Amino acid sequence: MKNQRGEMKKKNPWVGIQDEVKERHKEKLDSLISEFQKIGDSQEVAAVKAYNSLLPLYKEALRGEFLEDLKWMCALKKDPIYRKVVATRDELMEEKGYDWLEFTELAIHERRFLLNSFLESETADAVCHNSNR
Repeated sequence: MKNQRGEMKKKNPWVGIQDEVKERHKEKLDSLISEFQKIGDSQEVAAVKAYNSLLPLYKEALRGEFLEDLKWMCALKKDPIYRKVVATRDELMEEKGYDWLEFTELAIHERRFLLNSFLESETADAVCHNSNR
């Protein structure tokens, strides 16, 4: 499924946001499907009715998710590590004949130590401290 979703994102970048919105409201959708089935609708009809009744909620959530993604992208573009990765990519683009994705993957690989610094090993004390919050 992950590879399939990745392929869909290449064709339609909105798939990720749509999936996030649907996943966030999955329990509500399942509950409505059950309600519609209790009144006699088939699984298929109940699913369509539930989806359509949640459509206004999905649309509002999609707009909110998109705004959050834009804010994240804006903050990321100001991040010094992001800027170094992009600068490395741009330097590689001037030197070699790769496409954008190849340049970006190579830049990420060359800057992997900077990116790895975001995830550090935790100590038992840190885990206990986080669980007490």
